[in-house]
Amino acid sequence: MLAAMGAWLRGAVHVALCAGLAACGGDPRPQNPPDAPPAQDAGTRDGRDASALDRDGDGVPDASDDCPDVADADQADADRDGVGDACDPDISIVDADGCRRDGREVCGNGTDDDCDGTVDEGCACDPGAIQSCFPGKPAQRHVGACVDGQQLCVGAPGAWGDCGIAIEPGPEVCDGLDNDCDGAADDALTCDGSLRCPAPGTLPDARPFEDYVLDGAQMFAGAARWSWTITGGPCDRLFTSQGRPTSFELRGGDTSRPTFRPTVVGDYLVRAAITTPGGDRLGCSFPLHVAGAGLRVELCWDTTGEDDIDLHLHAPRSTQDWFSADDCYHMNCKGSSPQRIAWGYPQSALSACENGPDGDDWRALGGCSNPRLNLDNIDTPSSAELITLDTPEDGATYRTMASYFTSTRSETPTTHPITNVYCAGHLVASLGQFPDLVPQFEQPDIEPYGATWRAADITTRVDGRGVTTCEVAALHPPGQTTGYDVRLGDPSY
Repeated sequence: MLAAMGAWLRGAVHVALCAGLAACGGDPRPQNPPDAPPAQDAGTRDGRDASALDRDGDGVPDASDDCPDVADADQADADRDGVGDACDPDISIVDADGCRRDGREVCGNGTDDDCDGTVDEGCACDPGAIQSCFPGKPAQRHVGACVDGQQLCVGAPGAWGDCGIAIEPGPEVCDGLDNDCDGAADDALTCDGSLRCPAPGTLPDARPFEDYVLDGAQMFAGAARWSWTITGGPCDRLFTSQGRPTSFELRGGDTSRPTFRPTVVGDYLVRAAITTPGGDRLGCSFPLHVAGAGLRVELCWDTTGEDDIDLHLHAPRSTQDWFSADDCYHMNCKGSSPQRIAWGYPQSALSACENGPDGDDWRALGGCSNPRLNLDNIDTPSSAELITLDTPEDGATYRTMASYFTSTRSETPTTHPITNVYCAGHLVASLGQFPDLVPQFEQPDIEPYGATWRAADITTRVDGRGVTTCEVAALHPPGQTTGYDVRLGDPSY
């Protein structure tokens, strides 16, 4: 999906010149015959003063014109190479804001190249794919306080949706940041330095199932009332839209030092609203990354607390049925499971799992199995299911599936699951989000497997540093190129 804007190359033509008259066999200049008129003075052409010639008629004499054959009255020279923009073959295709002069949108780079307010419009993409994006001017991307957001590929055959949760340029305020993303912090302002917001990338990463203290005193040391909000990933946004709690904890959200405890990796947006005793309203908005290695698959649904949906991850190089030893799920992949699967992957250190559910069981085992079911939600509202594989193989393909186990509702139940794929701590795919809801996922526990949704095949690539990237291929009904592969009572791979 990624694409790069090409660079214009300049060429130079080299002409060999004679080093001197002797080398060229004498003076090559033609001699005036005896009856020819005398040569004109070097300062004239056809009897006119050369300094007054203006071939392009732009009012600038040729002798000082940076484009003598192209009208160029303003003598603009953006790259300061002595050749005017009007005739410079290597003039940048973009203007000072980074906007393309030809109005073309470059696909796959997450940038609003044509500066029309929309990112990668008209570009094809794979439904469910996630890419980083920035809705501001290209020249402002990754500058100052500006931070990328994310956009989801929706519909069939696929088009990029809105770029959400980005931090865009805004008016400059006294907070120690470059809010308008022009390369200078607090410019044209007189500031007392009392508010110092964290710049992007300056805070240490958080970790799943570990407490993380947000130290507001480092941002504003005076007396104030505080109010903190945090925006998480697709599942947390689903829960928030339903008026339910999020999957993470935020304790002390009305104090200057709240504690954040996430369960899922990814990029979170933190906002602190500060009100001084004098009524001044201040604030900081900044990203916070929750880090984690390898592959993680998250499952949530819109009827948590009423329905039990189970997450599954299938071993590579096997087409054995689901609900078997080649399937990581609630029966065999938890620290408390009586018989755990053994796929041959090394254990991770206890710090990777001991602070989450089944922590005592993992401590008794002396490490964290790979893969493992970190979160198993049976009847808890606003909780997801999560499978972690810290050490995936290079080039292996893992399949993920959701099965509808039980429901507490008396009517024919229907729910809408969402599957999220994270690699090396970053969200790379989200399947089942609105408007592309999974249809006909209903009738649990049918003979005996209920509805099953084979969501995606995930191929992992692991580089020499151990960093994982993923290629996610959404699965469709057999013989089709769109839609979701939902089946009833079918445990086959």
